[in-house]
Amino acid sequence: MPKKTVTFREDLIIRVVKKHSLIIEFLVKEKTKMEKVKNMFAEELGVDKSHLCFIYKDRFIAHDDTVETLGLQHRDEITVLSLEQVEPGVYDLVGLD
Repeated sequence: MPKKTVTFREDLIIRVVKKHSLIIEFLVKEKTKMEKVKNMFAEELGVDKSHLCFIYKDRFIAHDDTVETLGLQHRDEITVLSLEQVEPGVYDLVGLD
């Protein structure tokens, strides 16, 4: 699907995807910090944001990353994985069900 041009110069929509079953779209500005997106996504799902990992193009997204620093384009997708403790001191990333 071709990407559409956004009417507002600084606004674009990004998609946060939970294991291909849920897509939540956020209208953001270039300077929007990813911490805000992470908080809204976790709140929408009713989960603790500290248990979620956000990935864009094989790169973990930090709280202080922005749409601009990540180079996100209109309708780009961010993948969300869950950080689960396997045993004390050992964690694993798994897709959200």
